[in-house]
Amino acid sequence: MALASINPKNVYAIGGDTIASFRSLSQDAQILINNTRVINPDGSVSYNISDKDKKEINKKFKDLIKRLKEEVDTDIKNLDWGRTESLLDLIYSTVYSVSSDFNIVDDNIVDEIPKLRKKVLDNFELHVDLTMSGVYTLKGSKRVYVISYGSSDNNLDMAIVRSALDAQLSLIKYLKTKRASMWGFGQVILSNAREDGGKSQVYELRAFMSGGEVTLPDGTVFTEKDIAQKLELENKFLPLR
Repeated sequence: MALASINPKNVYAIGGDTIASFRSLSQDAQILINNTRVINPDGSVSYNISDKDKKEINKKFKDLIKRLKEEVDTDIKNLDWGRTESLLDLIYSTVYSVSSDFNIVDDNIVDEIPKLRKKVLDNFELHVDLTMSGVYTLKGSKRVYVISYGSSDNNLDMAIVRSALDAQLSLIKYLKTKRASMWGFGQVILSNAREDGGKSQVYELRAFMSGGEVTLPDGTVFTEKDIAQKLELENKFLPLR
């Protein structure tokens, strides 16, 4: 999933130097892997990474993770969810590339990054007002968010189906068309279900997956970025608490 951000001060804790540090250390780990590669007599390949080298690499990664945690906390305070999430994904893929196949980085170190990502999502959820149905963006995010609502008598599954339909209809109505073909839309980012007096209700925040778009009957194609720009010009911003 992808979140958005609203950082009024444009102050970022996670910067290019953080990304560069993780990339540099991952490259060091890859060099170590390549330098310890051994082709066995039977043609198989093994890697003789010493415990000392592995311990040193892990110590450096632990130090970087500690620094990353502090930076994530700062960016959360700045309501910089989207940018932080994106950078955490980048950092995770960088570290995972040298840890998955060669086990040079301990799993408990790598697993800290998804935990930080969840922390960002949890904070985002606390700030979004899911009771305000509509189509929105957040300034500078290039993302489209639809808050939808569905209800049914004692049937939560039906309420969820109606919420999904409400999200599609809201987007179609916003684009001033009677119907449209959607690709990559409907991913649920947040959901709040409740039972009230025998009535099942669900409020959801839905978004596009990467590359999502909407095609109108006349062939006009709106990318997510196109719609987000239109929303921003109209000051239709995601309601926050």
